[in-house]
Parts: sequence; C-alpha cells; structure tokens
Amino acid sequence: PLKSISVEIEVKGFVADVSASLEYKNEETEPVEAVFVFPMDSDAAVYNFQAMVDGKTIVAVIKEKEKAKDDYDDAISSGHQAFLLEEDSSSSDIFSCTVGNLPPGQSATVSFSFVQELAIEADGAVRFVLPAILNPRYTPTDAQSPSVTQDVPQVQQAPYTLVLKAQIQSAHTISHVQSNCGLTALEYLSENKTAAK
Repeated sequence: PLKSISVEIEVKGFVADVSASLEYKNEETEPVEAVFVFPMDSDAAVYNFQAMVDGKTIVAVIKEKEKAKDDYDDAISSGHQAFLLEEDSSSSDIFSCTVGNLPPGQSATVSFSFVQELAIEADGAVRFVLPAILNPRYTPTDAQSPSVTQDVPQVQQAPYTLVLKAQIQSAHTISHVQSNCGLTALEYLSENKTAAK
C-alpha cells in the first residue's frame, strides 16, 4: 500500500528540520490497515503529524500512549478511518505509523515533521542521516513486548519511490554535500557559498 515517500530537509547550522509525506493506496477489495515502520534518531522531536484522506485533513493530537491506542481501536471498530503514530516501546529510535480502515481504491497521505540536532564530525562537517533500511533489532527474552522490527517483512526492492530535497544554510562555506545515493548537482544559493540546495 505504500506508494511514495517525499522528504524535505532544511539544514540550518547544526539543526535539521525534516518534513516527510508518505502516500498509501489501498489496492485491495476490502478496507485495510497499513503499517509503516521507520527509524528516527532518538534525539529527534516530532512536532507535526497529519493525514489527508479524500480531501480532508486530519491533524494529530498528542495523547498518552494507551489513550491514543484505545481511541484508535475504538475508531477502527466503529468503521471510521484512523491514524496512529507511536514510538516503539522497546526502542526510542523506531516509530510506526498505522493507517486504519483505508477504503478500497482510496489513497491517504500521512505527513510528519521533526527537528534534530546534527552530529559534528572530526573535520567540523555536520552529518544528517536518513535511514533507508530498518534492520531487525535484538529483543531480550524478558522484554515486555516484542520489537516492532520482528514483524517487518524482508523485501529485495522497495515497492515505492523516494524523493528527497535538501536546502542547507551555514555560517561557513559549504564545500560539498556527500550521499550514498545519486544526487543532482549542488546549486549554491549565495555568492559566499553559505546556502545551497
């Protein structure tokens, strides 16, 4: 059901402001519950979560974890659409987004934003990491609940597209941007090379 991911990153000095949108489509003949599990730096702070379905925008409200799960379950059992974003109970750097009762043929877009402080490398460069793979995690045998990564299916190729855009601003000259993925050419936005995209 996940069709595309779009990520926009704005780096200002040592802080990254990240906005991501995930588009789902139910290609089944019955309503489905789609779950997207993704890693996020444990120092990141989510400040926005919303969903758009059938032209309607649903803005999230922060609730205690159990209350949020109960409200989600109540909405699903009543036949309503619902969304839930939660931190994994066994690891603070894994989140899951659940889209429930998505009607057949219907698309939904889930968007969230977070900020995080960037790591500084030995040479003074800053590093932003957007994990593309969620690896299974060790779960102790006496854990209260299993890690959400135990249920993540293994795939050979991602069945969705990923578009990433970044804008960078620094008090110092930006000499280069490096990535493990192919990038379009770096475009400087100022003569002194302190802003780029």
